[in-house]
Amino acid sequence: MKVLVTGGGGFLGSALCRALAARGDRVTAFDLGFAPAFEAEERDGLTLRRGDITDPSHVMSAVRSAAPDAIIHAAAIVGIKPAVESPRNVLRVNLGGSLNVFEAMQVFGVRRVIHMSSEEVYGDIPSGVATEDHPTFPVMPYGVTKLATEHLGRSFRDIHGIECINLRISWVYGMSLPRPRVPKVLVEAIAEGRPFYIPEGGDSRMDHTYEDDFVAGTLLALDHKNHPFDVYNLASGVAPTLKELVDVLRSIEPTADISVGPGVYKHNETWPLPEKGALDSSRAARVFGYRPKYDLRRGLEAYLSACRAARRAAA
Repeated sequence: MKVLVTGGGGFLGSALCRALAARGDRVTAFDLGFAPAFEAEERDGLTLRRGDITDPSHVMSAVRSAAPDAIIHAAAIVGIKPAVESPRNVLRVNLGGSLNVFEAMQVFGVRRVIHMSSEEVYGDIPSGVATEDHPTFPVMPYGVTKLATEHLGRSFRDIHGIECINLRISWVYGMSLPRPRVPKVLVEAIAEGRPFYIPEGGDSRMDHTYEDDFVAGTLLALDHKNHPFDVYNLASGVAPTLKELVDVLRSIEPTADISVGPGVYKHNETWPLPEKGALDSSRAARVFGYRPKYDLRRGLEAYLSACRAARRAAA
């Protein structure tokens, strides 16, 4: 299979590119730039192409050159801080870039795109669990762009016959996560042997998904021939509080000097987290066999082990 991955140099995109190339697919990673370590991996089966998702000519050229059988659309501005500080830019990249992808698909006859959507489309989840039928009232501009992209994909489906499959993912974590958020800040503190205290947020719940499960689920969705739905939750299916996550890490490493205060978690210690919950992924399990292999403890153990291995290699 030939696959074009937009945002192929990012945390999620690069992980998908590696997995696709490893199984023998021909992959084109499209992004503004690539980390030197990822550039060193370019070889037969993996092509790196620089371009701007907001420039229609760049996207058209990339799709024409790659001639993909399918696209994985992971290019986006993510994170609450940039979404709040520059909503216009987030709409330009996330929604405008998606429009460029859909139009290029129309022109060059590409029929399937897997869009990386987000739990942020739900907004608050007061019941504690969200199925795909949960009401969608996104709170932040990022979630608004993801929900708008889902609807835009449906429009192109109805008018042009394009199949846009939306994967609503939760907080994916792993070695290449670039942003200083939980559990990254906690795991890195343990690996470095230093204390770390989060002043508030212990009562907030999040559904954390280890990156290997995210990759496996995305590839299953990509490969599935006939999708009866156009949206699937792809997550762990449980939502521990941040305090419970800290307790798991301390049970893994009893000497860890980490803690969190009570209350609601705030992005950048400024913007309160919406009332999160677990993403029910039973639809994905039923349709294309997605079953996460990493519960919270096993995922954090794997993450901490990888962090320590990386520090040893660097030393």
